[in-house]
Amino acid sequence: MSQTQKTSKLADKVESTTDSHFPRQDPLPSFPKNCTLELRGLLHFQENLQELYECDGIAWKAWSPRTKVVEGKSCPAGWYRHSGYCHSLVTEQKGTWNSAARACKEQ
Repeated sequence: MSQTQKTSKLADKVESTTDSHFPRQDPLPSFPKNCTLELRGLLHFQENLQELYECDGIAWKAWSPRTKVVEGKSCPAGWYRHSGYCHSLVTEQKGTWNSAARACKEQ
């Protein structure tokens, strides 16, 4: 039996037992770059998980508007304050950067 056949049979065996012996795990996020001090404060939207993460200078952490301290002015309803600016996360529409910039200016 070749190495490929052994691997294939092993993979089939693992797949057939995962449902009965192991709980299903949620997919893990993947980030375009490691979180470093230079990226501190950068937000990353993980599309497959529909979650927003922020680099704290050491690691990527799940971001929530409830975890942020609002400083100074408040933002309009549905917007979130971050680093002194108001941000709105729009996930239901796909488009180009140019069309997104236009739509943002119109808001």
